[in-house]
Amino acid sequence: MGASVIDAILRGQRGAWIGLFALVLVAALVALLQRPGKTSVGRVLLLAAVTSVLSAGGILVAMALSLPRIVWREAPLPPFAVASGNLWRSLRAPAATVLDKGRPEIALPGIDADGKVRLFGLFSAAPLEGYAEAPEGPPVAGSARICRVDREECRAWPKSWPAPTAAPSISDFVWAREIVAGAIAYDVESGRFLHHVEGLRAAGEPIASTAILGGAGSRSTAGTWGLEQVGKFTNEPARDGETALFVVRRIAGGRLDAVRWVAAPAGASFVYGVERATVSLEAGPAVLVWFARPLLLALVLWFPVVTLAFQGAPAWWASRRRKRLAEGKELPPMPSDPSAFSRAARQAMAGRLHGLAMLCVGLALAAPAVVAVVGMVTSR
Repeated sequence: MGASVIDAILRGQRGAWIGLFALVLVAALVALLQRPGKTSVGRVLLLAAVTSVLSAGGILVAMALSLPRIVWREAPLPPFAVASGNLWRSLRAPAATVLDKGRPEIALPGIDADGKVRLFGLFSAAPLEGYAEAPEGPPVAGSARICRVDREECRAWPKSWPAPTAAPSISDFVWAREIVAGAIAYDVESGRFLHHVEGLRAAGEPIASTAILGGAGSRSTAGTWGLEQVGKFTNEPARDGETALFVVRRIAGGRLDAVRWVAAPAGASFVYGVERATVSLEAGPAVLVWFARPLLLALVLWFPVVTLAFQGAPAWWASRRRKRLAEGKELPPMPSDPSAFSRAARQAMAGRLHGLAMLCVGLALAAPAVVAVVGMVTSR
């Protein structure tokens, strides 16, 4: 049941969001319609019941909102790419896989603003540090070369650059349409969940065949990295519509980054665009585990706690009266009727709990909202 509700919220199903909106609206109306300065046992119990219901549903909402959401967005073309033509790259050259500041990166030759041939990162779209420009000079027979696409001009692949990589993909990101406990991320466009990653590495060595965030027996991706490429850089675009030439994904530093190239036919050639997605794999789950879920689980018990407090109100009020009398303070006479005494005691308890009950309603509403805000801030 819980998994189906989370799945419905993530997929934006109308019924799930209408129900969520109705629940929040009712809670807001109950809180706003409370008259200032006037409290009663029934009002406090109503607020407590609303808090418990909101918290029970809020746990599922917070779990759904904490799952990192991959959203593709258009990005500017990097220097190693062109906007149109028969090839999306500005140079014909192989690619290389490197570690840049501890993160896997695919290095592609490109032409910078000064007309120099530099090595650029596919994810960073910037020149990679530590690699000089490629000097002019004839290519070496049988070795990698870098050639212009606009004219017949080639140069040798510098020996100081990393060796070209035929297959940079070293990990396998496993996706499925069914949600599972411990899913790593959710791709909004495809509606698929990232279940686990085969081949995460640390310091260049494989450390695990699978890695799932959350759930029993799982491990975090912190301190590890993985890189996956789907499709080849030399794929031919389709002539019948927009095509994703390739998709490259990486997990590093607790984040998932993805890049894909899109081509669309334009007469005899093609137009190209790049789309990127990046999301934190740790921020949302951390807020859920350390803040939202403990708070909401505690608030689920608020209605039983308030009910028990009203049951013990007569004993609390009698003890409070004895203490005040011992201090020599004047008090109104105690009602002779036991039922009247119980009503007065519960009314006194209601006066004490009303402000706290209002606060608990606000906390039950705020906890999932905090998770949502963190998820939005840590993805772009």
